[in-house]
Amino acid sequence: MVRACDGSDQQKWSLRLETKGGNPERWWVWRPVKNVNVAMALQNTNNDQWDTVRLDYSYPSDDRLWQTGPNNQSWW
Repeated sequence: MVRACDGSDQQKWSLRLETKGGNPERWWVWRPVKNVNVAMALQNTNNDQWDTVRLDYSYPSDDRLWQTGPNNQSWW
């Protein structure tokens, strides 16, 4: 269901710090505040291109880990 933005907890996200390969530096899992059992994940759908964002179970894996740049700057 699509809703208009209303600032409710149903629309808020949280970040959980994770490690990748023993390196805890800036790897995060994005999870909805109201359901921490799921996380934002990428889906590989077209010739090894990670081009679809979806919700899936929350655990640290390559398709669920996100990294911020220095000082939380984006990489772009």
